[in-house]
Formats: sequence, structure tokens, C-alpha cells
Amino acid sequence: MKIELMAKVRVLARGEGGASAVEFALVSPILVLCVLSMVDLGLALGEQMAMDQLLRSAAMTAMEGGSQTAIEATLTALSEGQDFVPTVAPACSAPCSGSGASNGFLLSAEKKFDGFLIDIPELKSSLLVQIQ
Repeated sequence: MKIELMAKVRVLARGEGGASAVEFALVSPILVLCVLSMVDLGLALGEQMAMDQLLRSAAMTAMEGGSQTAIEATLTALSEGQDFVPTVAPACSAPCSGSGASNGFLLSAEKKFDGFLIDIPELKSSLLVQIQ
């Protein structure tokens, strides 16, 4: 009985039948971690691009001659349903000296990003619009 058991153990020790399953079990957690990190990064970049588009739309309103109130209304309407925090501020309190611009606005937005693995404290985007 003992000899039969030792023979079976030797046969199992020489066999390579489960080697690929063991290798997969060792590599799969790292693979899953990499995939989740890429998904997180993609979601963060998508949020950043959405903020940039929001600011570009507000800049178009400013270039069409919109006032600060109209720009704020555009930002509020476009950011509805999203947790962006958009702000509008005059770029200069008086006509900007030396730049040739008669009016300007500093548009900015920020958002906290909570991902699966990556938590970015603040995604920020800003845009300076100078109107002549």
C-alpha cells in the first residue's frame, strides 16, 4: 500500500498537467489590477474631457458677446446633472493693460474623482478667454 502511494506521488510530481492553471492563478490578480487601473484612468480622462468641453462651450458664449451672467448661465445649464463646480471670474478688473484685450474671463471647473482604485482629489480645468 505504501509503495503504491509513493508511486502515485512520483507520477503526480513528474506530471505537468496543472501547471498552466497554477500559472494563471498567480498571474490573474495582477492582470485584473492592471485592467481596473486602466478603466479608472479612462474614466478620469473622460471626466477631464467633459470639463474641458464645458469650458469651451462657455468660451463660445463669451466670444459671442455674452456677459458674465450669460456665461454663468451657460455653465450652470451644461453642468446640470454632473458634479462639476464651474466658476467664472473677470480676467482683469479693468481693461487688461498690455494685452490689447478689452475684456476677459477666467473660466474654471473642478471635480473630485472617486474611482475603483484611483482617487484623484481634484480634477481641474481652466480657460482664459480674452475678447478684443
